[in-house]
Amino acid sequence: MSLTSWFLVSSGGTRHRLPREMIFVGRDDCELMLQSRSVDKQHAVINYEAASDEHKVKDLGSLNGTFVNDVRIQEQMYITLKVDDKLRFGYDILSESAGSSSLTVFCGFPAVFLLCAIPMVIFHIHFVSLGVGGC
Repeated sequence: MSLTSWFLVSSGGTRHRLPREMIFVGRDDCELMLQSRSVDKQHAVINYEAASDEHKVKDLGSLNGTFVNDVRIQEQMYITLKVDDKLRFGYDILSESAGSSSLTVFCGFPAVFLLCAIPMVIFHIHFVSLGVGGC
């Protein structure tokens, strides 16, 4: 059985696992909190679609915008994220990656994250007992 875990990876290498559910991005009371004045209280939403194993981002009408690969996305329009996409909320840059940690991010300028996907394989281990004795 193979599963994929998706992460946002900061420029410093810190990985933040993206859950398989919708999360809000912003300064206050959000699942992904970015401590930056360029980020609105509720800035954007990242939604997970199980059927396609994809994350999509949507700007919630923020003042400073949400950007994918330096292109500002239209408000209220979902954009599918791909591995190695650069995701920026206001002036803070994030990237998506696949592959656990807290989703609270304290950003400097800029904070870069990549989208990464890492297949997770579940192994079945069989134990064999060896005996000592005569024939």
